Amino acid sequence: MTIKKVIPAHELLSTWISSRPNFNQSTLALRLDVSRTSVTHWCKGKSPPNRTRAAKIERMSKGLVPADLWPQRRKTGATVGAVKMRDKMDDLNIGPSEAARRCDTPQSTLVHILNGTTPPSQKSIDKINAGLKLTLTVPMFRRAA
Repeated sequence: MTIKKVIPAHELLSTWISSRPNFNQSTLALRLDVSRTSVTHWCKGKSPPNRTRAAKIERMSKGLVPADLWPQRRKTGATVGAVKMRDKMDDLNIGPSEAARRCDTPQSTLVHILNGTTPPSQKSIDKINAGLKLTLTVPMFRRAA
């Protein structure tokens, strides 16, 4: 009987990035429209990329970093509104910077809304609905008691 060791996706990603000449975490971040900090977190196993970006990484690496090796992102504690926003952003294959541009909202505000650190105002929700073509309401951003 042979035992196969499955190498975690974050280790495969780090190895793939470091093995490519003239390529680094910043280059990958630019190509995926994310911050370099996000890529650093992925490489250290602190957080996984969303499913769309994991699939892009798999294609870019020609299968060396399989998308299905990444753990599912935790949505525990996230508000219904934030989950719907993240799912829509994943479907559109856009990051927070592009979502903020489309919603005519500062990126920091959008990130605080997504993380649940700041409840959105009705004005922000109206901009998000228009920019991402959603139908969110204020109660969707309330945490369950």
